[in-house]
Parts: sequence; C-alpha cells; structure tokens
Amino acid sequence: MIDFRYHIVSVVAVFLALGLGILLGSAVVSGPLEQRLQDDLNRARESREQAQSERDELSTSLEALNERLSDGAGPWAVDGRMAGLPFVIVSETQDLPEWREHVVSSLTNAGAVPSGSLLFGPRWALSESGDLDALVEVVREVDPAFEEGNNPPTRVVELLGNNFFEPVGRALLDALAERDFISIQGRPDGVWPAPGSAVVILSESKADETARPRWVSALAGSVGAQTPTLATTNSPLGESVVSDLREEEDLSQQLTTFDSATDADDPGGIGVVAALVAATEERGGHYGTAPDLTFVPAPNTGN
Repeated sequence: MIDFRYHIVSVVAVFLALGLGILLGSAVVSGPLEQRLQDDLNRARESREQAQSERDELSTSLEALNERLSDGAGPWAVDGRMAGLPFVIVSETQDLPEWREHVVSSLTNAGAVPSGSLLFGPRWALSESGDLDALVEVVREVDPAFEEGNNPPTRVVELLGNNFFEPVGRALLDALAERDFISIQGRPDGVWPAPGSAVVILSESKADETARPRWVSALAGSVGAQTPTLATTNSPLGESVVSDLREEEDLSQQLTTFDSATDADDPGGIGVVAALVAATEERGGHYGTAPDLTFVPAPNTGN
C-alpha cells in the first residue's frame, strides 16, 4: 500500500517540477517580454509628448485668436451697437473690481456713454450699533410711509429700484449718500440718474455666499423692471448677483446676466455688449461661459 511518506515525496516532486518549469520559462521569455514592455512604454511616452505639443500649439492658437478678437474683431463687431445710450454702474461694494474696466471699455466701444457709478458702502452690513435705525430714518425722511419689514436693506433697495428715475428715487440716493450708506462717483451734471439710462451691476464672484450682500439682487430685480439692466460677474463659479438671479423664475425681459466679464473670457467685449443689447430689446435671459448657457444671445432678426 502507498503510505503517507510516498504522498509527501510526490507532492514535493510536483512543486519542484512546477518551480523548475517557471524558472526555465521565465528565463526563456523574460528577455522578449521585457523588451515588449519597454517598447510599449516608449510609445506611451511619445504619445504623451505629442499630446503635450499639440496642446501647446492649440493654446498658442487660442491666445492669438483671443488677441485678434480683442484688438480687432471685437471692437468692430460691437461698434455703434449702443450709440448714445447712457449707463449707470452699480457696485455692491465700496471698491470697484478690476474687471470693471473690461465692462466699461466694452460698452463705450459700442457707443454707450458712462453716466456715473453708484457704490454701496460698508454701512449696509448694519454691523455697527445704530446703523439700522439710521438707515430707516434716512428712508423715512424721503418716504414717511416706508415699512422696513424683516430685511430693511432689501426693502430699501426695492424702493430705490422701483423709483430709480423718479424724484423719490433721486432724493433717496442723495440722502443715502449724505449718510455714507452709498457713494456716487463720476456723477454728471443735470438730473441723475437720467431717464432712459441702462443699469450695469458689477458683482464679484465669492466662494462663500455670506461674504457678499445678497440684497443687491433685489435691486437688480426691481430696477430691471424699470430699465434695461445687465448683471455681470467675473466667473460662473461661486456666489454673486448673477447666481442669485439665475435661480429666479420670473424676471423682467429687460434684465440679462452675463459671465464672465473679463478680457480672458470675453475678448473684445462681445458678450457684455450683446447681453445688454438683448436687454434693450426686451429679450432678457442668462448668457456667458457656464456649461449650460449660450455665450451670447442670438441676433434679433426682427429689427
């Protein structure tokens, strides 16, 4: 009979044979296999280098195209589109953002005329004792029937937006400026804001919505019902007046939003101008670089 010792010897023999086979096989195929792997690695490196080279060429071409649009085609495309249209800049902070220059130059290249800037000051945060009472007092000097409700800053800007070109609105602007709630820059002579002016709102994109005053969105909605209004920001990401308005369902057809109002994303200012033109034609909507949007509104073939 076959005893246990025989089984042990048989198992050891099998494993010795298997190990010997693997050793001999690897000695035979390791050279060609290693060479094949090295060839595959070289081809992958070549493909990567070619892709990087193509990427660099495309980036250079894109930069050249943007430069041509900015320096040539852009100004030509927007030339005269808004000849003589006065526009008022509104900023939700005391400091105008750097990309303001892109917005203003784009509109002036299209023939629009800057007509002063309205900047909301830090007192709107109502962080100091007495600021809330002072704000309500200022408004009631102009409109004794004013009710502040649960959100006085929002109620005030709604009152302002609804009467932006009326004596009540102008008196409110003067009173707010006198108490340092707002400041006015570049105010032209005569009645201001002038009837028929467009309003362009600048809203810096913020990662944290608590870092920006959401009540400015109420101003955009109310003034947009009175006159062509464009709300702009510097990025489709983050929180801004633009992101607030894009969550609203019922907006005036005189109100448009546009991102991103910068030289890099809107060469030549075509997007800024086209968006405001759409507002003047009561074809309001949302435009820009966000993935779900068209960059600019379609031309108005009816005019």
